[in-house]
Amino acid sequence: DVHERSQDYLENNEMRLLAAFQFAGAWSEGMYLATREIPTEDITAYGASVADHMSLAKNAIEGIEAYKDRGEDLEMVLQKIKSIKKKYDSFETVKNAKGLPELTQENLKVLQGEFDELRTSITQ
Repeated sequence: DVHERSQDYLENNEMRLLAAFQFAGAWSEGMYLATREIPTEDITAYGASVADHMSLAKNAIEGIEAYKDRGEDLEMVLQKIKSIKKKYDSFETVKNAKGLPELTQENLKVLQGEFDELRTSITQ
């Protein structure tokens, strides 16, 4: 609810660029946190949840790409998000999925490393 209200405020007050950055940042941090502790007991449900949220990568990319004058730091974030999406899309479980893919423990570990790198590059 808070996110929706802040997005509405930013968009209604000509701060769409900030809204795009906020969305990309929130998505990145959420994925970083989601890949921190990977449970082995219910990997199927957990992997499905991560896969579902990976669908938002496209929105984060499009939001940032809408602004041509985004600066070097944001360009690096954009390229890293694109790299993560490309890596995710290359997983066999994703390429061969009929519906929501079932991510493996290995897939999730790869994503964990990718989101670690993204977060480190943003916070340094």
